[in-house]
Amino acid sequence: MKEVIRTNDLIIISLIKGIFDEAGIQYELLDTHTSIIEGSINAIEKRIIVSDNDFKQSENLIKELINNYKNE
Repeated sequence: MKEVIRTNDLIIISLIKGIFDEAGIQYELLDTHTSIIEGSINAIEKRIIVSDNDFKQSENLIKELINNYKNE
């Protein structure tokens, strides 16, 4: 498993989960409970990981998503 993104931006996380679901990429969202427990200082970011086989495709989807997100 490889990490594809680390963020506390809930909108980005939601969008990534949506595009991964649509593309059939299995993923895991890590550190959700830890980031909630640490409070509002955002020191611990949530991480999304995918299998080694899906890494390149998921990385490309995230790059495209972030480019579109920034351009809006």
